[in-house]
Amino acid sequence: MENFSKTKSFPQFSNWQLTTGVLTLVVLFLVLASPVFALDTGLEFGRLTGLSSQDIRITIMKIIRVILGLVGLTAIIIIMYGGYVWMTSGGNAEKVDTAKRILRNAVIGLIIIFSAFAIVSFIIRQLEFALGIRGGGGGQPGACENCGHLGAGIIERVYPEPGARNVVRNTNIMVTFKVNMKPDTIIKPDESNPGCASLPCAGQLDSNNVKIYRVNDTETGKLNDNQVTAATQDGKTFVFTPLDYLGDGLNSYWYAVKLTNGIKKDNNQSAFPGFNNFFLWRFEVGTKLDLDPVETSNVFPQPDNESDTYTISPAVKAAGLITVLAPPAEAEAADVTEETNEGSAPPLLPVTPTYTCANDYFVCVSSSNGTNFTISPKDEAATNCNALTIANSGFNETAIITGAKTLNIGCGLTLSFDGEFSGGVDQWHFKVQAAKTADTLRVDNKVYIFGNEADQINSSDNLAQTTANIAEKISSDNSSLRVEVTPSDIISGTTINLEAKTAGAVGNNITLLASNGWANISPFAGGRDRSIGRQINNLADKARNAAIVIDFNETINPLNISQAITVYYDSNLGVGETWTLVPGQFFVSNQYQTVEFLSNQVCEVNGSAVTNSCGDPIFCLPVNKRGTCSVTIDQQCDINADCPSGETCGNDEYQATHYRVIIKAGLLEECTSDADCTDPNFKQCIDSPGTDTAKICSRKDDNTGNHYPRARTAALGITDAANNSFNGNFNTYTSLGNQIYGKAEGPGYLININEVGNQSGWEAYNWNLNPPQDDKGDDLIWTFYINQEIDLSPSDISEISPDVSSLNNSLTEPIAATFNELMLTSSLKPGSNYRDGQCFCDPASDATNNCPTGQVCDPVFNRCKAESGQPPYCLENSECPNNDGKPDNDPKAKQCLNKKYVSLVDRSTTPVGWWITKDNLDVLPKDNFADLTQGKLRHTIFAEVTNYGAEFGSGIKDVYQNCFLPSEGPRSDNTNNGSCNTTAAEPYCCNGVAMNQTEWQGSACFTGY
Repeated sequence: MENFSKTKSFPQFSNWQLTTGVLTLVVLFLVLASPVFALDTGLEFGRLTGLSSQDIRITIMKIIRVILGLVGLTAIIIIMYGGYVWMTSGGNAEKVDTAKRILRNAVIGLIIIFSAFAIVSFIIRQLEFALGIRGGGGGQPGACENCGHLGAGIIERVYPEPGARNVVRNTNIMVTFKVNMKPDTIIKPDESNPGCASLPCAGQLDSNNVKIYRVNDTETGKLNDNQVTAATQDGKTFVFTPLDYLGDGLNSYWYAVKLTNGIKKDNNQSAFPGFNNFFLWRFEVGTKLDLDPVETSNVFPQPDNESDTYTISPAVKAAGLITVLAPPAEAEAADVTEETNEGSAPPLLPVTPTYTCANDYFVCVSSSNGTNFTISPKDEAATNCNALTIANSGFNETAIITGAKTLNIGCGLTLSFDGEFSGGVDQWHFKVQAAKTADTLRVDNKVYIFGNEADQINSSDNLAQTTANIAEKISSDNSSLRVEVTPSDIISGTTINLEAKTAGAVGNNITLLASNGWANISPFAGGRDRSIGRQINNLADKARNAAIVIDFNETINPLNISQAITVYYDSNLGVGETWTLVPGQFFVSNQYQTVEFLSNQVCEVNGSAVTNSCGDPIFCLPVNKRGTCSVTIDQQCDINADCPSGETCGNDEYQATHYRVIIKAGLLEECTSDADCTDPNFKQCIDSPGTDTAKICSRKDDNTGNHYPRARTAALGITDAANNSFNGNFNTYTSLGNQIYGKAEGPGYLININEVGNQSGWEAYNWNLNPPQDDKGDDLIWTFYINQEIDLSPSDISEISPDVSSLNNSLTEPIAATFNELMLTSSLKPGSNYRDGQCFCDPASDATNNCPTGQVCDPVFNRCKAESGQPPYCLENSECPNNDGKPDNDPKAKQCLNKKYVSLVDRSTTPVGWWITKDNLDVLPKDNFADLTQGKLRHTIFAEVTNYGAEFGSGIKDVYQNCFLPSEGPRSDNTNNGSCNTTAAEPYCCNGVAMNQTEWQGSACFTGY
């Protein structure tokens, strides 16, 4: 596999485990500085080389420090010896003088040793700080302080990364929180948006709450409010832009960014409560500026010039049958009847309290002396005590009467007698009827009980009537079931035909069960997915639940995305093109290097919403149907039922839907005269070659298209983290210093040359054309095709690196997992605690079946879901009802079931900071586009001889939005071959062993939920 992103690939380490519920793959490992035993509590990662990554200078100095420590210990022993000599001198002056000399020399030596120890420790700290390994005090990781807030805490990612080296001077600084913040605690907005009452919001930085400063200057040298602008689009991601370049261009400087507890969440709670009430990270600023425009490095779907050729077979609904053979049993309470005394025996009082055994009997009780009794249960059909006695009935064989004339005969029953015994043989008999549970019928996720209550099905000796009652009850629950039934579906009076609402093989999995043989069940079967035979032309068209992915070769400014990227589809089935805007959402991830687009349209098949294996809704790109209706020609259709009554669907040949994505370049910075153009490579202020009226700084003249790459504040297009525009056509130039840079022409036009913001005067660059066009501008277009398919296949982790069970794990290298397909990068994010949870519920009883208004309990996943549309997500337990049967003041009484993504299991005393990136992998046959995703958990320096782990949770999704469930991964053996082979019964994998939930919770892999 080839890594073609700009991010370098490093050897990884880790250790895998798997979970469900929050199904996850967990990685546990031990980081070491020397070869010692590593705990084998998951699939371990280690360094590929097996060597320590510590700098040799630091290693030498640490050895010296250890030696000095041993010498110091020797000096202390000498002092103790001198004291012993003095104490045992017995007044001998010579011994006292000897003791004084020993003590004096030992103290002098100890002072020298302490001084040397302090000097060596100081040198070690300075070396570690200079190497970006540790900070200046407390032995804490120098990349950050209170590092646990990054990854495990409220912060999802920051830029520049903690500990980054040689950062360009014109960089922006960015931070993304996991939840919405109160923007006016970070931004001092202008008068047009007081208090950041609406988003987006921009203004000056609140430098009391966000402190940016050189480390050597401390906080007193922080950049002031008027030296930094701050902006946010969504209340989570904030971009800070220093108005002057960082550093001085001559020397490298370490900078710190401190986020204080003055920053608040949108609920007005502190972002950093408690003792660790701030987050600080450091990075080194170098001497150079970034004047290289950002470029795309990968897109999905890839440019495709031709739709595939299709032949379609429609989907078929699964069907099941219920044939009623006998009246279903209704629930009956236990009972004792026909208590009878024989002959002169005293009468029996009513037998109490409740019969508890399982069968019905005719019970005989006899005694010849009024003290000792024999209990003889007979068959329930017996009419007298001469019948055969049944053994092992649950009754006591004999019993002795008490002084109160009561007799415990077993099965929960006690006899009492009304009168005196005859003195001869006395005998009694009675009938017992065991409690009967009602027969049940399970259809999909609903269990029906037979009985006379309002929510039960009435059973009748008339089988046809019982059949009708069943059909009516299922039909009344039509909205909550995945099956359909009407009275017309009753066949031959006692058989009900059930049909899946949604056509396709998924209907074959619908449950249909009856208890105790009252019915013959034909399980759901015969469902068949809509099959599309196709001939691939150029590249394979993609399924409609695909995300659109754009990877850049460097970090971009996330504030401009919604203005810079647009997605269209051709909604015209006829000749010509009608480009229609697709509404949706953009997601930024991978340290601000990846943008993903998801449509707002929930996927549906035959009117039913489609979900992934975790129960999450899947969103689909709009696609054209097969043809148009015969009369209403502007209405698209696949089958006749899609058209108004009496019309037919045109028999057109199906074609995939044509899509187009446009990426606009950021507008280049304006100038008024040559004096504004201070860069020696771009010294002339010229009219832009296009129709835009503003002048721009250029290298020579207006014919070269080589302009100063810095973008305007209102760029209206893609810019990088140094505010350079976008090089959509990938062309380059050589600078005066013989460095190759991307060429910035600025945005052009799509159709009309007079479009607003046309700086280059050129049409957009079309990535589909080969060879590339020299006369096209920096706006980028590519097209591809989307068909009607929905891809519901989950992903697996196919490779871990280094090998499982390796030792000598590095303190600095990232943890990595290679998936067997492309992943949704925005789901490769750190930890949990996002607003993505759903309230726990249990439909087993009314007490635990509570859900917020507008939501119902999903019995498959035991969580509340919206009755329709997008689920309303929870963040904290307090937002949910008490569905756990615990007192309200119990912290676990209310449960918000949040998702888990990629987590570091940190068992150190000082948590590290961590964040998630990815690498794109191109496999054979290579085409310069990504085929697989390798997720990487990057982190600040680990503590030595400490257990860490990594957990890949079911919140992770592939590029088609299928969640990582089951969470399949490789086996934990030295060959790293094979997989865990999880099943529905054993959906967890720990150390390569499939486990059920109980086994998992008792394993070393379990991380709490």
